[in-house]
Amino acid sequence: MAFSFDPIGLAWLAPFALTAFVTATGPRRQSWRRAGMAGFSFGAVFFAVHIWWLATSISPAAWIAVSLTQGLWFAGLGALVRLLWRQRMRVLSIPACWTAIELARSQWPFGGFPWGQLGFTSIGGPWAGTLPYVGVEGTSFLIALAGTAGAAAWAARTTPKWPRMGRIAALASIVCAAPVGAVLFPYSVSADGTLRIAAVQGGIPGGSTDVMARHRQITRAHAAATVKMSDRIRAGDQEAVDLLVWPESSVIVDPTTDEVARRQVERAVAASDAPILLGAIVDGPSEGTALNQGLVWSIDGPSDERYTKRHPVPFGEYIPFRPWLSGFSPRFDEIPRDMLPGEPTPPLNVTTDQGRLLVASAICFDVAFTDVLVDQVRAGAHLAVIQSSNAAFTGSSQPEQQFTISRARALETGRAVVVASLNGVSGIVFPDGTVRTRSQSPDTQALTSTVPLVTALTPAVRFAGARNSMIAVIAVAASSAAFGRSVRRRTRRFLMVTSPGWGSCGADSAERNSSQGALNSASRTDTIY
Repeated sequence: MAFSFDPIGLAWLAPFALTAFVTATGPRRQSWRRAGMAGFSFGAVFFAVHIWWLATSISPAAWIAVSLTQGLWFAGLGALVRLLWRQRMRVLSIPACWTAIELARSQWPFGGFPWGQLGFTSIGGPWAGTLPYVGVEGTSFLIALAGTAGAAAWAARTTPKWPRMGRIAALASIVCAAPVGAVLFPYSVSADGTLRIAAVQGGIPGGSTDVMARHRQITRAHAAATVKMSDRIRAGDQEAVDLLVWPESSVIVDPTTDEVARRQVERAVAASDAPILLGAIVDGPSEGTALNQGLVWSIDGPSDERYTKRHPVPFGEYIPFRPWLSGFSPRFDEIPRDMLPGEPTPPLNVTTDQGRLLVASAICFDVAFTDVLVDQVRAGAHLAVIQSSNAAFTGSSQPEQQFTISRARALETGRAVVVASLNGVSGIVFPDGTVRTRSQSPDTQALTSTVPLVTALTPAVRFAGARNSMIAVIAVAASSAAFGRSVRRRTRRFLMVTSPGWGSCGADSAERNSSQGALNSASRTDTIY
């Protein structure tokens, strides 16, 4: 499963991995406890490989903690699969539970961790075309459906030849319907206009990854890169741009109050004669707090248009239970202020030479959460911008994984996505998921492109809430039915052992024999299942 994600990126491995997971936890004759242990092993090892960058970039302790926590989700999933396998609709209920678990672990604990969703593997694979129709969660369901169907087909090998062939043919038809349909009827969006945009990757002077220690140099580097690009525009070497995007932490202070940062931003705006969406860390409403914001600086000066990061990273941007954990690790001392989460906001309203522009904004890990870009696109955004630092993950696979998620969001929302990172990966993605341009190194560079502006909503955006609710309802209903059936079966067996004549209630011998025969028949049926 881990190899279906970047940096390996073999998307076709995902359904086969899920077939192995379902086969190991469902059809085999084992207790739900053993199935849960198999699920935990799968989840913990999958995440240990998938997020290895957490060990090399942050700390081994954080890597172990996240891998084990995610493994617990898969332990519950393994036990569920063991129960659900006995249901006739297991080919649908198991994918629904898999996707519901993805939704749940994206919310809890500490705000959730959405990395590792099956839908993100679709880029470069046969399910990519389904993203505009059903979104990331719906595509996760379809890939899980393929894996579960594979497990059902494998289990059917013990049935007689002709019934087995018919069952396998039916399952193959279910699996192929969605990707083949997406290829035959690809979803496309029509542009309502175009915009010339630039993503400025200023780099970190000296090749350092310490943003805080070099924040003045970083701001100057982004201003210098903007001025240099503007000089090329005036020389006629490239087209003028309508909007520039600086990455997260390109300004580590509030440029509206810090005079040094303000001069650099004003220098860049004056040279480019275009508004800049920059990333800044500003003071929070109380002492010891901060806000990670995307701030629109127009030609006339700073505007009121700001986006605040919705999903700060626990133990990276804030410390949960700080009073109790303050002395637990010296790394916590490197995070003196807690970053507060932002509230849901409408898209940023930016005035350009092309007119009024609505921009859906996300900051770094926000892109992996469905509620950020999708909600803003539904509110009318014409394109999406992702500001990221990723400096701490330099040299790891995390920036590449995040860029792939950005491509998935482009397909899902039907919007061009502009990614600006301090030292990579930066790039510009079109609504069909194709990469128009991207950075190939952590050095300073400015990426420019003319992108389409879109107002139409994809089915994935329009029905996102209904889709996720339906998946959750199916998962809860199927799990409840499976659990109830298991309880009833265990109750019958307990009563048979402790009171063989429990069903007679004083009835005659014939009635007792009939009741006992029915119970034995039910017991044999359960054994067959």
